[in-house]
Amino acid sequence: ARACHATVYGDDLAGWQAAFTDGDYDFDKYVQQAVDNEATSIVVEGNGCVAIVYEHKEFKGWKAVFPEGRYGMREFLERGAKDDAVSSLRVGYGQTKSAGCKDEPGWIDPYGHGCKVYEKDKHCAGGNTLHNWVRSADFNNPHLHCCACGGHGVAAKCVDTPGWHDQYGHGCDVYVKDGHCGSGKVLHDWITQPEFVYPHRNCCACGK
Repeated sequence: ARACHATVYGDDLAGWQAAFTDGDYDFDKYVQQAVDNEATSIVVEGNGCVAIVYEHKEFKGWKAVFPEGRYGMREFLERGAKDDAVSSLRVGYGQTKSAGCKDEPGWIDPYGHGCKVYEKDKHCAGGNTLHNWVRSADFNNPHLHCCACGGHGVAAKCVDTPGWHDQYGHGCDVYVKDGHCGSGKVLHDWITQPEFVYPHRNCCACGK
């Protein structure tokens, strides 16, 4: 999967900014780039990516979840974050949880935990792994078997969004022909920008 990116801002999508990629950022790591208790807005980039901000150190207190998108101050607060009160951050990665996806029947990790446990215990959410260790063979690769962790499980056949095209009138077939997408992956990151009308959300070849 492509890397996710989250940019935290000190003002309404302005002011100081701190960029983060996939991973867990406890207080010590978070304040190396951001200012403690001053976050006001956030931008999350990457197909199926999610960022979670927390009130306190070590991922405690209230939390707010932000899927891919831009969240100014108003949207930041509407999703449950508190202005000027963030002290730790997680950035998840993986593909979007597919509509119609079903967890692989009978899958468990070496400790007897199934897919539902990984979602319940907040190790995975929305097709994203929220801890690096989840993507390990030591845990029997839940990200390959559980929909919540980004696995395909038993997935319904993907269908391109009917009638979709970008602002230039290009459909999904053009993105494949021109080498921008292939095998369910975005091959050029710039096509995920809003101005191209999100081909990665509408075209199977781009990761829908």
